Amino acid sequence: MKPRLLRALAVAFLCALHVWLAASVSPRVGVTVDEPIHVTSGRIYWESGDYRFQPENGNLPQRWLSLPLLGAGTAFPGPAAAPEHWNIANPWELGHQWFFTLGNDPAQMIARGRAMNALLGGVLCLVVYLWAASLYRPAGGFLALGLAVFCPNLLANAGLTTSDTCTTLFFVVTLLAFWHLCHRVTPGRVAAAGLAFGLLCLSKFSSLLLGPVAVLLIAARLLRRTPLPLHLGPMHRRLAGWSRLGALAAAGALAALLSLGVIWSAYGFRFESSRDFGAIAPESWDLILIEREPRFIGMALAGKPSPDDFVTIRPGPLQHAVKIARDARLLPEAWLYGLAFVARNAQARYAFLAGDYSLTGWREFFPVAFLLKTPPLLLLLLPASLCLLAAASRRRLAYRLVPAFAFLLVYWASAISSHLNIGYRHLLPTLPVTYVLAAIIVTLPLRAALLRWSLVALAAGAQALASFSVRPHYLTYFNPLAGGPANGYRYLVDSSLDWGQGLPALAEWLRTDRRDETVHLSYFGSDEPLRLGIPFTRMADELFDRTQRSLPAPMSPGLYCIGATLYQRAYSLVRGPWSDRYETAYRDRTRWFNQASLETDEATGEVLDAAAIRARLVELEHLRFGRLCLYLKDRPPLAVVGNSILVFRLESSDIVRALAIP
Repeated sequence: MKPRLLRALAVAFLCALHVWLAASVSPRVGVTVDEPIHVTSGRIYWESGDYRFQPENGNLPQRWLSLPLLGAGTAFPGPAAAPEHWNIANPWELGHQWFFTLGNDPAQMIARGRAMNALLGGVLCLVVYLWAASLYRPAGGFLALGLAVFCPNLLANAGLTTSDTCTTLFFVVTLLAFWHLCHRVTPGRVAAAGLAFGLLCLSKFSSLLLGPVAVLLIAARLLRRTPLPLHLGPMHRRLAGWSRLGALAAAGALAALLSLGVIWSAYGFRFESSRDFGAIAPESWDLILIEREPRFIGMALAGKPSPDDFVTIRPGPLQHAVKIARDARLLPEAWLYGLAFVARNAQARYAFLAGDYSLTGWREFFPVAFLLKTPPLLLLLLPASLCLLAAASRRRLAYRLVPAFAFLLVYWASAISSHLNIGYRHLLPTLPVTYVLAAIIVTLPLRAALLRWSLVALAAGAQALASFSVRPHYLTYFNPLAGGPANGYRYLVDSSLDWGQGLPALAEWLRTDRRDETVHLSYFGSDEPLRLGIPFTRMADELFDRTQRSLPAPMSPGLYCIGATLYQRAYSLVRGPWSDRYETAYRDRTRWFNQASLETDEATGEVLDAAAIRARLVELEHLRFGRLCLYLKDRPPLAVVGNSILVFRLESSDIVRALAIP
């Protein structure tokens, strides 16, 4: 068999292996927070052309992920069945109904969508190989491919119905397409760059970062004095000097215009977001464009806010640009609304980092996340490869790697300055580029090819070991610097660790380790615990619980199963260390709850309506939960199930000590 054919088969096998590794764990990975709304919105796009649903999460990935779920295969809550949710374009409630209340099989549904995303992951691995092989020959291609195929972070996101894998793929494809355009201007390359950028814009709004990247690429190309070939039909020229800038600017403008056409086509060349419900409501636009400069209010105890509970946000350049584009109808309304939505909500979001809490994030969040969740091999390979590249004899190779450096510079600068610090997945687009850079190591002057290929095998094997050590819970991967996956909850939560995927693992653990005892659950996610057949007592998670339950949740002896995100109280009314403020609120709410009637506050004489009573009961439940977490802080959990759910066994005396008022 010819070597080229052998390499092609090996590449195909490894890419297919990535697809299988990502998709095959689906039965053991629960439904995460965002998955139902992605496929629900995608199905609505296809069948109803209503783009008001989730416009901020990408038209393209949501369409792609929902393809296997179209048609009559599953009962779906249409406008007639759920008018209240269609009127306000609420994919959360529609998604919950579709998955859990209409007799459909949620495990099968989510597995189909995840398989579609895994296919994108396989294509991404192929692109990584082709890029690296073009730089370092096949050995470098296979090294980068091995790092990508077995990367636990790429596998984690390729195995979920979310938009991050699609975005990562088109970031890399667009980057390469534009770099090729910078070296030969032809109609085909202009079309490829425009199509790729248009698809990237339909994947995620971070696509706008390609603007400054393109400027850096053009600057690098102009600094290289070689002529620029220009092929337009029968016309063939080699441009020199500043005429190259004019040609590249014109080519870039044409590609941008083509990308606008791609965006319009995804919305049916219609400005209004919905055929049946019309345009997005003016009050929604007012909120997103921040035209009245509202104060972003976080979750806070009623009447007891602190400076950490809120942050004031104001309209920025993107809001002003969106308003101009909307009024001129330059782009579809839903796409513009999604852009403004992302820009607004990126200004403030609750986040957790190693015991600290913030609404506006930290400069060090993503560097710390990268250090703790990146397999050790890459942390060693990357600096070694960069030192190797610094050698004077590799200047030509350094130039060919300009797109990688330009992209990483812009993307990391954006990440470090971002206020949205909720997950390592936002670094996903940097990983394929980083793997290509790390593959420089194969250019070491090794005398024997066997040594070079041994290095490739060693690197791929080490990466495989990292992913298999945590399979099927790829999302929970943490390296030894963090103490491994079981200690990840001490540093990061949310989509870096506990995105709601741990319920199947918890059900399996309870079947073997539970005694005849009550099971209390505090769960962050969109999965439905009731489908597991275990009678849970829910607590401090009413934001994610759609059942009718008593408030505050009873706290009795038994097992306490607490998702890492809620254990660290990232989305709780009671965040951070227990303070005098929380202690005072806890005593006030406890005294009120223990009085004869809840309809009045004996201390103030205030008469309470049903909504006020419920709000106070929720506050009391969160305060009790905060007291409990304070009590458990220095107590090792009985187990960390699936690396994301902490389990404690508590006796009556534990409950008394946790909740007692001195």
